[in-house]
Amino acid sequence: MKETSQARLSRRTFLKIGGVTAATAAAAAGTRALLDQSGAVGIGASAVQAAAPQDEKWVRTTCALCPSGCGLEVRVVNGHAVKVEGSAIHPLNQGVCCLRGQAALEMLYSPERIRHPMVKTLEVLETSKVSVSGNSKLPTFREISWEEALGLVAGKLGELRRAGQAHTVGFMLGDARGSLRPLVRQFMTAYGSPNAISLESPDEQTARLAMFLTQGINGYPIYDLNNARYVMTFGGNLLESSRHLITALSGLAFMRRGRPERGKTVAVHPRLALTGVKADEWVPIRPGAYAALALGMANVIISSGLYDKDFVRDYTFGFEDFTDESGASHMGFRRLATERYTLDRVEMITGVPAADIARLAGEFATHRPAVAIMPTEPDGGLDVYAAMAVHALNALIGAIDAAGGVLVQRFPRLADWPALNPDAVAKAGLAQEPIDDGSLPLLTVGSRLADRILAADPYPLNALFILNANPVYEQGDGGRFAAALTKVPFVVSFASTMDETAAHADLILPASTFLEIWGDDFVEGAGYAGVSLRQPVVEPVHDTRNPGDVLLDLAARLGGPVATALPWRSYHELMEYRLAAVDMDRTRFAENAVWSEMVYFHAQPGSAAWRAVVGRDRLSAPQDGRFDFFSRELYAVLDRQAARSTLATDLACLPHFETPVAAADERSYPFLLVTQSLITHPHGWYGILPTLQECYGLQSHVKWSSWVEINPRAGRALGLKDGDLVWVESPTGKVRAPVRLYQGIWPNAVYLPPGLGHQTRVKWGRDSATNIIIGANVNQLRAGDGVTRVKVYKEST
Repeated sequence: MKETSQARLSRRTFLKIGGVTAATAAAAAGTRALLDQSGAVGIGASAVQAAAPQDEKWVRTTCALCPSGCGLEVRVVNGHAVKVEGSAIHPLNQGVCCLRGQAALEMLYSPERIRHPMVKTLEVLETSKVSVSGNSKLPTFREISWEEALGLVAGKLGELRRAGQAHTVGFMLGDARGSLRPLVRQFMTAYGSPNAISLESPDEQTARLAMFLTQGINGYPIYDLNNARYVMTFGGNLLESSRHLITALSGLAFMRRGRPERGKTVAVHPRLALTGVKADEWVPIRPGAYAALALGMANVIISSGLYDKDFVRDYTFGFEDFTDESGASHMGFRRLATERYTLDRVEMITGVPAADIARLAGEFATHRPAVAIMPTEPDGGLDVYAAMAVHALNALIGAIDAAGGVLVQRFPRLADWPALNPDAVAKAGLAQEPIDDGSLPLLTVGSRLADRILAADPYPLNALFILNANPVYEQGDGGRFAAALTKVPFVVSFASTMDETAAHADLILPASTFLEIWGDDFVEGAGYAGVSLRQPVVEPVHDTRNPGDVLLDLAARLGGPVATALPWRSYHELMEYRLAAVDMDRTRFAENAVWSEMVYFHAQPGSAAWRAVVGRDRLSAPQDGRFDFFSRELYAVLDRQAARSTLATDLACLPHFETPVAAADERSYPFLLVTQSLITHPHGWYGILPTLQECYGLQSHVKWSSWVEINPRAGRALGLKDGDLVWVESPTGKVRAPVRLYQGIWPNAVYLPPGLGHQTRVKWGRDSATNIIIGANVNQLRAGDGVTRVKVYKEST
């Protein structure tokens, strides 16, 4: 709560507040009297049983259903969580709670949760793993105790380590909060494996990798929407599924209503989604053409002299042509944009009229502070050059770590991990090439990873742990990942429900939900440093555990350098150790479940602090505090045997447009697939959450099902009308869904929502004799790389 001791209240306002307070107090007293049995029950007490005493409390914690990390308050009655609200004292959501948070109790009490550790039964151990995504028969598992399960895992890890095979153990980790990700890395490093593999959302990785290649920061961009006058978002679905959703919603609301001068929002996307509906202007664009539009705008800004000349001259690299240390000349960003991205060419590529491109460029450059938001596309947008091109617009106007521009998330200084002293086994294992071949941060691509596992390249994996990831479902052509899992002799899943990847595991160590565990989380999205507390709201509903506790237990069982590196008995103890270094009021932190600095301090260009926002994490490029239009990090990792002065090499280091590569020809598959996540789609699979299914397609008025959007002109050519069941087919698979003729989509594009198509044997609380599949899994259509082309045809009757 904000302090109001200095505020002046009029007598009239005071009386209003006093009246409300008195009424609230009277109502509360009446409620307490009804719940209190200590007093007289009244006439008829002998015939009527008084209400049982209620043990009621509100517990603050932090949501984990998306990366926003909002604060929650959960009402607990007699040990049961019964209501979820947003925490009014959390600096990010300030009392707001989205649909996903409201549905958290359905996840907690879901009948689909795995209740005990389970091991695959012997009779199906050799045959069930050949099943792939879409098979209607789940493998058979047998429930076992935690002692037996952890004994199996520790025994296998010990056996591999003694055999000098520590490097053949992999750990795939999806989105992980607070200290969990570094805990996994500490465990794997101490054990002796280089294979801590990040499987974070690939659409978010694109913007993060662009930040690293241009700005030298290995982190997600933070957009200061509160102070921006002009916001241009390329792709994604900012107001429904962005990584920092709550700050985006509040920031745009404040930009447009919370101050005298109303800002402008422009949404660029092939589909008119909620973000485009709420924007001041929607710019329809051909799928996969974001880079061309951004570079066309850069052409106008540079040619018109509207860029920030001082910032570009003093704090960027590669704007002008340059000569390297060997005497070879290289193309700069100015020449690239002005010669190759003329307005007529960009109009041809994007479908956006040249006059609109020029107007948008002028508005963006002259209505500062302005910010361009990098694309986050689950399909067809995994183009780091597009993200680099969009981010180059921010550099052109000096919007790097500036008010209303792109910020760098600050984090609190936590206590250091114990020093690692790897033994000979660990040193030998860590010297091996990682299975994901990550020459740059976050360059793991699921389909390529599956290929490497299948080919045992550079060596076979003997054990694989999977936490907060479901690659068999999430990756394009997930059948290849399912096949890859058959090559791994021992697969361990931490799934809470029987997802598609867990079905291929040999052992399942069921994870507790975020409402049942201790955990730490960082306050992210506003830029300033902060920590959120995750604490148990209720006792574990089933025989499940915190994955962090499991890793610490395994470390203790393995002993030696692994136990030394992880000396804590529980994740709660580890969390308290790390947070002890933060200078904060511990009592208030425990009460509020959050601490933050609340203020973002911008780094002055060229100052000592500037190195923390430009160049901090560079591996090979100079840490000279310069934004790279020409990525020196990419240049450093190119094949050193190649002719590095060639034009192709220059283009590889500069943001540019490449015609999207498709695995299918345009005649056979005439449509381009686009997909955008929805606010009703939680990150991860927690079983069927009825509340979210009831409002799954808010804009489209669709419940408990998928749908296919197609432009009416294209639909009429195919003889389709609203509601017709159609097949959408790509070279990798096909799905069926009702069609929706929608004017707000590019003529040769089709849209399917993500998040559905999971298998379940629970029919909304009741067991079903057969598997049920709700909706369609759009990932079954997606190509491993590039854009996905599909064809659409009516289901034959």
